[in-house]
Amino acid sequence: MQPTGPAIINSDEPVKDSGNGDVISVAGAATGGRALHSSGATRMTQFLLSAAEEQDGASGTTILVILGAVALVLYIGSLYLHPLTRCGRCKGSPRHYGALATKSWRNCGACNGSGRETRLGARILGIEP
Repeated sequence: MQPTGPAIINSDEPVKDSGNGDVISVAGAATGGRALHSSGATRMTQFLLSAAEEQDGASGTTILVILGAVALVLYIGSLYLHPLTRCGRCKGSPRHYGALATKSWRNCGACNGSGRETRLGARILGIEP
């Protein structure tokens, strides 16, 4: 009976593949089945795998908090760079055309004819365009 999946070998040395993809190293398993041919990459992958095994539940939470803080800083930076968005009522076209007189128009009352309005986050933080 032949094995159904690839055999994973746990060693520091890279494993030569016979061409059929049945044998890969731990580094190859960590990289989605691609065999790595440098011993430095194998050692780095094994270090990362051992570090992942040593993590406790708090470090995952810490990583999420850090990623959330980075996302918040990037969002606030985006508000300072681009405080305006397209007007939600007129969709960026500052003219409202009449229903009966289709060639007559007036300025949008929400954006006063500019076609833009301040983003919600910028309004909350008091960022002026």
